[in-house]
Amino acid sequence: MKKRILIGVTVAVFMAAMLMLCYFFIFLDKKTENNNINVTETRNYNGNIVNSGIVAENNEYIFISSVSGKSNGIFRKSKENGEVIKICDDMAIYLNFYENELYYVNLNDNGTIYKIDDDGNDKKKVIDYKDCEYFTIADESAFFEYGENGNIYSPYRADYNFENVTKLNDDDMEGLIYDNGYLYYSNWSDGGKIYKMKTDGSEKTALNGSYSSFLTVYDDWVYYINDDDNYKIYKMKTDGSENSLLCEDSAVYLNCFDGYVYYSNESDGNKIYKIGFNGEGRTKVSDSEGSFIFIADGKVFFLKSADGNLYNINTDGSDEKIVIEG
Repeated sequence: MKKRILIGVTVAVFMAAMLMLCYFFIFLDKKTENNNINVTETRNYNGNIVNSGIVAENNEYIFISSVSGKSNGIFRKSKENGEVIKICDDMAIYLNFYENELYYVNLNDNGTIYKIDDDGNDKKKVIDYKDCEYFTIADESAFFEYGENGNIYSPYRADYNFENVTKLNDDDMEGLIYDNGYLYYSNWSDGGKIYKMKTDGSEKTALNGSYSSFLTVYDDWVYYINDDDNYKIYKMKTDGSENSLLCEDSAVYLNCFDGYVYYSNESDGNKIYKIGFNGEGRTKVSDSEGSFIFIADGKVFFLKSADGNLYNINTDGSDEKIVIEG
């Protein structure tokens, strides 16, 4: 899915309808027993970031952003007792929790990057670049896409203290994500192929030959939607080898967790499905038409098209419930 469609059109629809949540981890020094993501390096799952990053977490809380008509702002849900409170009025995307502070792209201030503490206090702008996208904190740096001329979005890096912002290359890209010392993205400047490079912009390499979207890196594999093959799900090693079809379904929105790819199955009315990393165990998780898939607290979160609310569900498909009402 193309970035301008994902972001520009989605926001327009949300705001016009006054129903949908944000347009379009874990990041503390801990490991989760039931997944293989290295959560000590990045402050939100790269799969969450590519879905707009409106859900993030730390040891105590799940952080959720909403830009719906009823509940604009950032909310905090307690993992202990389920209490949900609003901590900030900002419409936010690309949440990253890092060193006891929540960082985000602030849609109320032209897409610049802010931070607050987990109570919503001490708000401060940290990067004054407008319309930032795919913002991630990782490897003692901040990475984001920025459209210098408003059309071509290229990768940028800022130091640990959010200073010394540097442009990494001139590629027009979508879906900038971090994993294990490398940045991955769909390179619009080269037919939407998946590229990887080191975090200083060196060793830039094309990994495949297809227009690709919703790429997610998990446990040394890249999972992505192949737009050139009817939006089917593919996988390949992070060096580009073993590129192969994983699933025949046409998919929109994709995330990975604990041995499975979760996706919105366009072949079945955009209902939420999962399939094992080995291509087995294809299962419908929810009969709801859903989009923007997130992982937090061992659950799958998604936006339900019927009412525009954020729901979560257990990975086995049980106990679907509303999280934030739009």
